[in-house]
Amino acid sequence: MWGNLLLVSLLSLLASNAASPGLVDVIYPPVENGPDARTPLYFSLIQSFSGQYVSVYSLPGLHMALDFINQDNTLLPGYSLHYVFTDAECDRKEALNAFHHQVFDKVITNKLGVIGSGCSVSTEPTAAISHYYNLVQVSCIASSPAFRNRVLFPRYFQILPTDASQANAFYAMIRHYNWRRVALIVQDENLFTAAIDELKEDLFNDGVEFTEETLVIVEDDIIEGLSKDTFDDDSRIFIVAGYEPVGRQIMCEAYKNSLLYPRYLFFTISWYNAGWWRDGVEQYGCTPEQMEQVLEHTLTIVFLPSARYLDPSLTTDTKANLTIGEYLRRESEDYVNSAPLNISKVDEFSSDCYDGMYAFTYALNNTING
Repeated sequence: MWGNLLLVSLLSLLASNAASPGLVDVIYPPVENGPDARTPLYFSLIQSFSGQYVSVYSLPGLHMALDFINQDNTLLPGYSLHYVFTDAECDRKEALNAFHHQVFDKVITNKLGVIGSGCSVSTEPTAAISHYYNLVQVSCIASSPAFRNRVLFPRYFQILPTDASQANAFYAMIRHYNWRRVALIVQDENLFTAAIDELKEDLFNDGVEFTEETLVIVEDDIIEGLSKDTFDDDSRIFIVAGYEPVGRQIMCEAYKNSLLYPRYLFFTISWYNAGWWRDGVEQYGCTPEQMEQVLEHTLTIVFLPSARYLDPSLTTDTKANLTIGEYLRRESEDYVNSAPLNISKVDEFSSDCYDGMYAFTYALNNTING
């Protein structure tokens, strides 16, 4: 149902955007030249190479989809599809700079839409204004519940469910084990506060006591005033909602204060990058081994299905006629450490970006054919 809604809405919104700017150099794929070259169509790709969350690890799937799309003569006949990439750094200000850089590009003056802007923090400000430029915006990574507001984000669509679904899962665990008091440690960003607000409503209605500590991030992603007082003395169950730098600092502080299993239990966000607890943790006064003592019994909620959790022999009715195993093999062999972005690894949302690229293209294809 979600896919149908996405497709129908995109069809109506992309129709007025289908245009063909002149040939220019773009990041991916290279533009064809010669008398038989197809007319290039462009979209903005805004993702994050750095910052609180690195989203470019999801791009191998998008690259694969874009290659398949441009090889398929039944999609966008007579046209080729290309992205123009800008780094948003998972930051509001940088995302707006990237968006305006793309919109007011003097060379490629008419783009069909935006895929991005990576994390929810950088997606929110661009999705709030992209419709004023008659642009559709699709994200294959952002998951903030705030995006459900169709008044603020009328031309924005996403592939992932919202993080409110994780809040629902946290609540189900709390009810199952009949925990009567929990502590919420929340970064002051809409992505996290909106999801936790829904959890708080469920806890209140169920008579579960809870405390909330809101974390303010200052320069260099440091939590302001982090100390033992951040952790409620009377709680044993802690739910931590924040980006990776927040997760690292909270877990390090928990270790320093001996908040360890079995007396204490932590929940964290599921979509952190692999090995997130090791990256630069020494600056907070912990080693990766100490972090693992806290994380060994930490629980998380995982979005399903992702290609990585499915049977690799599964044959699916896809446009590219790939099995799950073939998709994963090509993704790692052909699209990691490859031009143009030389992305060093792939994350679990890469297959969602593959789907997002196809959803965008199918909608555009119907405007051309219809």
